[in-house]
Amino acid sequence: MRQNDITMTDLKAHNQQLLQELQETRREAETLKGIINKSPVVMFSWDTTSSRHIEFISENISRFGYKPDDFYSKKIELLSLVHPQDKRRILKVVTRFSATSDSNLSLEYRILHADNTFSWMDTQLYVIRSKEGHVLRYHGTCLDISEQKQAELAKFASKRILRTVIDSVPQLIFWKDLNAKYLGCNKAFAQANNVNNPKNMIGKTDQDFNYSIAETTYINELEQRVIESEIP
Repeated sequence: MRQNDITMTDLKAHNQQLLQELQETRREAETLKGIINKSPVVMFSWDTTSSRHIEFISENISRFGYKPDDFYSKKIELLSLVHPQDKRRILKVVTRFSATSDSNLSLEYRILHADNTFSWMDTQLYVIRSKEGHVLRYHGTCLDISEQKQAELAKFASKRILRTVIDSVPQLIFWKDLNAKYLGCNKAFAQANNVNNPKNMIGKTDQDFNYSIAETTYINELEQRVIESEIP
């Protein structure tokens, strides 16, 4: 028998090795699939060259009331999930992005659940392009950030309410950093310094205004007391 002849035993051993490697690959794929589907992150792959478009979407899309087959069968288009008030903005951003050579894009928008409720999503897109720069695929991850958004909106509402309150009182209210630069004030304080908008006070110091030496000294003494006592 020549040295390079393949025996049946060699062939069986080779096939057995391939089978073991295939089984190991399947186990790893199942493990990865389980991790993805139990995570809060929905993953998808969108092929722009295919009529089906969605090549893959993780099974945890079910948290929003949908199934992967809804997208594979084109019963539901991915863009149809975007909230109507966000859709035009998102399409505009993605269209502009697709015309560049960039590879990554971050988006925040709302998606509709099957029950017509909605969630805020943070979507990270990674793009595969042709040599000519045309988009071939969008690989994306979507994370529900509704709790974070609600907290941000609540904080914004609280700030707006506080701003309304301090602007409605006649007392002069302002706040500074430790370098005595103005961080903000109410309308009454801005008007007392002949400034139309309180925002225009930000970054200024008392030296920017026509305070007398006595007034500046008095203000500095008051501010030092506040710093030392930590009581406004």
